[in-house]
Parts: sequence; structure tokens; C-alpha cells
Amino acid sequence: MRANTPSGGRIFYFAGDVDRCYGRTHLPDLGDLLANAVKWAVFDKLPLRVEGPGYLDCKLYRHDKRMILHVINLSGCNQTPGYVEEIYPVGPITVSIKITDFVPERTLLKGSGIQANPELQGSWATICIGTVRDHEFIIME
Repeated sequence: MRANTPSGGRIFYFAGDVDRCYGRTHLPDLGDLLANAVKWAVFDKLPLRVEGPGYLDCKLYRHDKRMILHVINLSGCNQTPGYVEEIYPVGPITVSIKITDFVPERTLLKGSGIQANPELQGSWATICIGTVRDHEFIIME
């Protein structure tokens, strides 16, 4: 069920435990269902897009006029209990970050130790990461 609140927010309610079932089975349809519910709830205004192979955990932070993104490669530990026995590098990964009130002058990939040149299109800054071994730490400032 989905509904709009009087204050203009959106609520999406699943009568079943879709998130737990997806976590247990990794059925793509359940993942798509969850992703589409989140996109609808935030009016399709997500500040981050990540495209590429693998099982990645991404955390985006804002600090003054700096965007910080952690990209953690969880490929190989996506089964319960999730222990990492071997690292499986993934890539290439395309990362797009919504930049609303500043233009990044430099972008650093701290894990790789390189400086990247983001492609700017409208309010989006996009970079391509060749390979993520275990963790990449991106700073746009």
C-alpha cells in the first residue's frame, strides 16, 4: 500500500517482510520492488547513482562544501552470516553524485590514491572507478 501524508510525505507499506526475504534469497524481483518503493517515496530524487557489477554498500556524506562517499565491496560476503573469506575485486563502477550548491574543483579516490576528473552534467558529477578491491573512499571538494 502506498499513501501520501497530509504534510506532503510519502509512505510505502509492505504487508509482508519483503526486505528480509530479499536479504535471504536475493531474488532480483524483490530487490527491484524495494528499490522502486524507495524511489517513489523520495519522489525519485536520490542524491546518488551507482552502476556496475558486484555487491556494494555505499554511504554518502556531506561536510560543508564537500561530498564524501564510501564504496565498500561486499562481493563474496552477501550470504548469511556474511564473513569475508576472499576478496573479489569488482568494476568498472560508475558513480554519479548530485551536486546542488558547489562545483567540485577536485575529486580524490583515496583508496586508489588517484585524482579523478568528474564529468559534470547539470547538477550531477559522474566518475568512473576502474576497480574496487575492498573499499574506495571518494572525496569531492
